[in-house]
Amino acid sequence: MILYFIRHGQAGVAETSRAKKLTELGKRQAVKIGKRLSKKKFDYVFVSDYPRCVETFNFVKDYIRYDKCIISSDYSEIYGGIVGNPNPSILKTIKEEEREDTIKNMTKDGLKRVNKFWRALKKMPKDARVLLIGHGNFFRVLIAKVLRISPKKTWVIRLNNGGLSIIEVLNDAPSNIVVINDLSHLKKEEHSQNL
Repeated sequence: MILYFIRHGQAGVAETSRAKKLTELGKRQAVKIGKRLSKKKFDYVFVSDYPRCVETFNFVKDYIRYDKCIISSDYSEIYGGIVGNPNPSILKTIKEEEREDTIKNMTKDGLKRVNKFWRALKKMPKDARVLLIGHGNFFRVLIAKVLRISPKKTWVIRLNNGGLSIIEVLNDAPSNIVVINDLSHLKKEEHSQNL
């Protein structure tokens, strides 16, 4: 099974992280990754329900072929301490006396969602092609599953907006990382990274 991962296009500023929408650059990034994948057919497309991911999918879907699409909060961003320090803007919204427990719960929820997705991937047919349009931290935790390392060690992996990563998921053997954060479809000035 081959998993293609697209990190959503560049997102702008919003009241909450969840509400962020694509910038004009983010829209161009989404169109370009869609064009790059235009000869691909996917059995499944999984999309985070955050607006920036749904918008990215809406641009990409004009270029790809797919059998089934699932948009769900199951693939949403992971906050908390999984892959390094929590997002400072998230910390500001949590009362200081509640931060430690809140971060633990965010971490637990994020790991649970990634594990559920990983188990589903491992059960797919060997020739399946899957596209996931989502968030950097969700994918970093998936990378940790592939490499069998702590998710905290994946913080150093750069995942740019509109970047493409590919993993070969093997049911009965260790999985392989084919490429991470390929930006060859973008011009240098179109590279961006929401943190």
